[in-house]
Amino acid sequence: MPLDSRHRAALIEKAMELQKTLSEMTYRAEEVRLQNAALEEENDLLKEYIENFITRVILECLTRQRLLASDHSVSWVKVLTSVMPRGARGHVRSISTTLSNTKALCSSSCWTGSSIGRRPTAVIDMGLHTWKVGFATESKPRWRIRSLHDRWEDWTPDELESFLGHVLLDRLLVSPPTNADSWGDTRILVLENMFTPRYIRDSPTALVVDMGHSSSRVVPVFACMPVMEAAVESASYRKARPRPTDEHSHSGDEILELVVSAMVEAVTKCPIDVRRHVASKVYFVGGWSGRPSLEADILEAFALLVSDKLPNFSSKSITVFDTDPSMDPTDLIWIGASIYGGRGRFLVAVNDQFSSIGMPVPHPAMHKSTADDSMGVRVTDWLNTFQ
Repeated sequence: MPLDSRHRAALIEKAMELQKTLSEMTYRAEEVRLQNAALEEENDLLKEYIENFITRVILECLTRQRLLASDHSVSWVKVLTSVMPRGARGHVRSISTTLSNTKALCSSSCWTGSSIGRRPTAVIDMGLHTWKVGFATESKPRWRIRSLHDRWEDWTPDELESFLGHVLLDRLLVSPPTNADSWGDTRILVLENMFTPRYIRDSPTALVVDMGHSSSRVVPVFACMPVMEAAVESASYRKARPRPTDEHSHSGDEILELVVSAMVEAVTKCPIDVRRHVASKVYFVGGWSGRPSLEADILEAFALLVSDKLPNFSSKSITVFDTDPSMDPTDLIWIGASIYGGRGRFLVAVNDQFSSIGMPVPHPAMHKSTADDSMGVRVTDWLNTFQ
């Protein structure tokens, strides 16, 4: 029988409601699908995090127990697999490959001479422009970090303490021990700005010129001993001008004049019978080294000025030590300290102990301000927490 208009309208309304319900269900289904995709992604990230976390825990446990380099590490994985929740066992099993790779690392050259219970010495080169940090026996620094200030006078004790904390805790992943056994014989070798040439030992006699970012240090070395009473630090490259925005905007003429003046002063402070030997061999290190034209101009001006003290002395009388082309000139001092720190036992002393143990004492003129002394005390106290 034919439908009347009232029934037709009711059916149309019902069909529209069904269509609306279907649209809502389709929208909700798409929303659920997106939520499931997001949950799967979060689950994958969580699995990766758990695996990395378990890996770090196992490696730390094995390192503390000195089992990492032995075959007992596989047994450790089996034990941990048996006691851990079922959902995490797959992550532990996947760590066997990581342990194998870590064993290979421990047997490599960078770990030679260091037991598993003894962590390598941390080496920190506190440059005015860039801090270079890493571990002893390694061929190059792990991190190069831009310094907060370009002059030591601008540092405060709190800033230096905080920056050292960032270097050790965040970059080198070193943390104070919970007990002495877990720490082993960890050592921290800090290269202070004034004593970096101390680690140059390639030649028994030479004039070491450390051309840093903001100033230069010249240290005569005679018979493998640094003549610290003749050490000279040049005036700051930026002393008479505001700081430029470009870190490479130093004037070449200004650097040449200041470096040459410091070299002449250092040679003049040496004993008379040592001057010619020291002046005839020059070793350039630091961030501004490795520039042949600048070094040639420096040697020419130096020979001209020092000839008043040394008759018949010219630039041809000077031998410049060449460095390995594969090495970054800015890393030479850090590399020397890395070798030095990897030799085993070495003497650790702060400035006020130098005279009592017979080590060379830096020239008084090399101390910039009393702020350096206060920072040295703070740094010493802070580093003692790691010993």
